[in-house]
Amino acid sequence: MLQIALLGGTGFVGSAVLRTAAGAARCLLRAGREIAPAPNRIVVRGALPEVPRDFFPKAPYVLLHFATKQRDLDGTGFQRINVGGTRQVMQSLDDRCRGIIYGSSMSVYGPPSSSPAAEGAPIRPATPLAHSRAEAEDVILRFASERKIHAYILRPRFIIGQGDRFIVPTMANSLARRLQLGADTTRYSIIDVDDYAKVVAWLVQRIASTTVEQLAYNVAYTRPIALSDATTILGRTLGLPPPLIRIGNPGVISSALSSVPTRLTQAWAERLALMANSQCMDIGRLRTAMGTGIVTQQPEDVFYRAACAYAENPHGASTGP
Repeated sequence: MLQIALLGGTGFVGSAVLRTAAGAARCLLRAGREIAPAPNRIVVRGALPEVPRDFFPKAPYVLLHFATKQRDLDGTGFQRINVGGTRQVMQSLDDRCRGIIYGSSMSVYGPPSSSPAAEGAPIRPATPLAHSRAEAEDVILRFASERKIHAYILRPRFIIGQGDRFIVPTMANSLARRLQLGADTTRYSIIDVDDYAKVVAWLVQRIASTTVEQLAYNVAYTRPIALSDATTILGRTLGLPPPLIRIGNPGVISSALSSVPTRLTQAWAERLALMANSQCMDIGRLRTAMGTGIVTQQPEDVFYRAACAYAENPHGASTGP
């Protein structure tokens, strides 16, 4: 069984990966961060862009890279960690590495379009964060091609479930103000974070059993969820009234916010544009590879479970989507 070298073990996705991981795992953790102890789990202290020499296992392993800077709270941008850190990690890998799985995002495709984004769509990132993700993808794919090892780039859109502090909370907080960010027909491609982790576990096994592949996978359920259904589920689960205001076209408001040169207003402009537009993906490649099961679940059922989890613990910890 291949061992795991995990970057980002205390984050939203990394925590889920550890919940589902089988076998030995080494986790790179920043000072002050902790994870629950478990058999065959080793913590190595450090943070990107530097990589400690003793981080990687002494046996064949897969690198799981989920250590992405997602919010620019310090104003230093995303390049140093997301691109420079990824490049440093690639330079540190040894011959025992059998493959790399990188947690990217649908954002690399650029602004939403009328048709679902497929893996073959042009890469047109529109934000500094998306640019850094696209560059990190390129660094990984080039390295994997040169070393002739596996590389899987994962591109989810909205991740919900245990620890979500962005999608369900944002929708619930808006609904509590009788506001809906988007028209009823707005649709989202979603995935529960634990199902996402199961996809990662499946890919680890695929690395151990298939010929070398270097592929991007859109990660979501086969069918998106309509915003009207998500709003109804939240209203019933949380006891909230239906919205009075629906922002079906966020362009004017988002542009106005974008014109104010502060990180807070810029963040709100991006959030409004993100949530108020349909964000859908074609997951045909993943569906063909995995078959029925995880990705063919009904998104309404999954969203209901996430809404119930949020109702029980509205302050669950995570780093965001």
